[in-house]
Amino acid sequence: LYPTPKKYCSNPPKVAPPNAILFPLYSTTSNLNITKLQAGIGDSLCSIMPHNGTSTEYIFWCLFYTKYKLKQHFKGSRNKAATLSDIRNMKLPIPSLKIQIEIANFLTKETKHIDKLIKVKEKIIILLDQKEKALIRHAIIKGINSDIKLKDTNIEWIGRIPQHWNIYRSKYILLESNERTNSEQEELLSVSHITGVTSRSEKKVNMFLSKSFVSYKKVNKED
Repeated sequence: LYPTPKKYCSNPPKVAPPNAILFPLYSTTSNLNITKLQAGIGDSLCSIMPHNGTSTEYIFWCLFYTKYKLKQHFKGSRNKAATLSDIRNMKLPIPSLKIQIEIANFLTKETKHIDKLIKVKEKIIILLDQKEKALIRHAIIKGINSDIKLKDTNIEWIGRIPQHWNIYRSKYILLESNERTNSEQEELLSVSHITGVTSRSEKKVNMFLSKSFVSYKKVNKED
């Protein structure tokens, strides 16, 4: 909540008044926020001011939850977005102002506690990831027998290895398979920097599909 103000331009597309809720219109834009000061905002944000008799913080939490429901209906092929009409037609539960404030205070307190726990978990995950990498490196370079004699390889990233081990260029121990499909019975795979290698049927993507998969590279089990 309450972003740190920074001056990016002297003539912003839109201006949000103090205590306005900043609602991201695009699915790729960051989460909701509340601005303490008058702020210049871009077209990717919508400035929302609750009516009198409603708590800004309570409406913030309502919109915070509703945004994820609204995302399912975002429109657009590349930059999926909500419209002002979508936001105006959202239905929100509105209790008395007293209960709104109680709920908002409760959520602010509890989510701060959860965020702290998440940060602790993230640090633990980073440490475990580092430990895993160190474990793998030690096993593939030094082996699992700590009492064995070592020799220098004169290779910077490898360093010293067990005395009876050898070093080979990968081209002498690896072979690229160039087998091709002759039917369309094989499962088509897809690669992504986010999900890695997965079945194309698991993706909700229809672009760049070939009319035929014959002559595609073929992978066999255990490849």
